[in-house]
Amino acid sequence: MAAARRVARVTMPPLLDVVPDLSAGACRDVADPDVFFPEVDDEVGAARAKRICTGCPVRSACLALALASDEAHGIFGGLDPKERGSWSRRVAAAVALTPVGGAA
Repeated sequence: MAAARRVARVTMPPLLDVVPDLSAGACRDVADPDVFFPEVDDEVGAARAKRICTGCPVRSACLALALASDEAHGIFGGLDPKERGSWSRRVAAAVALTPVGGAA
C-alpha cells in the first residue's frame, strides 16, 4: 500500500497591514484619473499611464496595494492587470522554491 502524501498548507500573511500614503504619487497632478483605466486593448493609453508612473516616489507602495487588494483593473505601480498577475505568479514561484530556514 502506498504511503499517503501529506500536503502542507501555507497561509500567506497580509501584504499590507496599513494602507500606504500615496499622496506623493505622480498621479496626484493628473486632471483625469481615467487615464489610469484605459480600455483593455488600448496599448497607447496604457503606455501613457505607465509613463506617468515611471519615477513615481510611491510606485512600489502603489503596486503593493494593488496586489494586496487583487485589483483587477487599471494601471497601478506602472503595471496593468495582466502584468501584475504575471509578476505575482513569478514571485509566488520564487517563494515556493526558497528553502525554509535558508538551508540548501
